[in-house]
Order: sequence, then C-alpha cells, then structure tokens
Amino acid sequence: SCTYSALIFDGSANPAHPKHIGTIDPDCAVTEVVKDAFDSSKMLCEQYYLTSPEIDLTQVNAKGPDQPLRIVYVPSHLYHMLFELFKNAMRATVETHEMALHLPPVKVRVSLGSEDLTIKISDRGGGVPLRKIERLFSYMYSTAPSPVDIDNSRNAPLVTPCPGAI
Repeated sequence: SCTYSALIFDGSANPAHPKHIGTIDPDCAVTEVVKDAFDSSKMLCEQYYLTSPEIDLTQVNAKGPDQPLRIVYVPSHLYHMLFELFKNAMRATVETHEMALHLPPVKVRVSLGSEDLTIKISDRGGGVPLRKIERLFSYMYSTAPSPVDIDNSRNAPLVTPCPGAI
C-alpha cells in the first residue's frame, strides 16, 4: 500500500516510509500504484453511475518475467496521473455501454524495459470525435457534460472538467 503526500524533500526521513527520500521512492511498486489509482476511480464511478468496469491488468518485465516492476519514482505523481486517466476511461466506458449487461474492462499493460517504463491504458469508451481533437490538450477542457446542479459537495467529481480530463 502506498502513501501519497505533497512533501518534495525537506532532508528528513519520512517515518511512514523510512527508505523514501522526501517523496521519491527508490523502490516504487508500479503495479500497486496502478491498482490504487484504479480502485479510487472505481469507487467514484460506482458512486456516480452505480456501476463500473473492471481492470484487465498485464505486466511485462524485461529484466525478469518473475520479478516485480519497481522503479525510482514519486508514487504520488504516478497515482495522480493514473487516477485522472482512469476516471476518463471509466466515464467513457459506462456512458458508451449504458445499455449493455456487462461493461468491457479497462485494459492496462505495464511494461518495464531495460531503459523505460510504459503504461498503456485502453478502454472501449468510443474515442474522441475528430472535431474535438485540437482542443483535447487545452487546460480545463473536457468532453464530459456539465454536472447537474445538485448538492454533491461531499463527493469527489467524476465528470466535472479538470486538468487533463478528456
């Protein structure tokens, strides 16, 4: 299990994670962070839509097929990127397949090569129309509909526009 914090580095040890250097984890378990971000997104999706897709997770380690995927990285940074991507994938999947009996899973492939790490997330959410592609990477742009004006102040947003949301 990972703890995510905003502290970058103050020179002291983190008592919860004594091997961390500030928030840098020299032994970051990538698939655990992927699972944590997916589970958080899944919880929001189920609160909002009363359903959610499952995860189909595959991992490949070029350094050894039986070895866990571990890198030197900031787990909170990885978590926040994945959390936003999973929210988008789940929203698109649920809205595209709202009449289906079963939702297609969100597929995730984590590959650790000799020099890099790749995380590929694939969903069956219908894609983005060509006419919206050029706005896709604009700050605060979202293809999500505007939220209905109800008091959801206690719940984190799943479909409200946020940086990086598509």
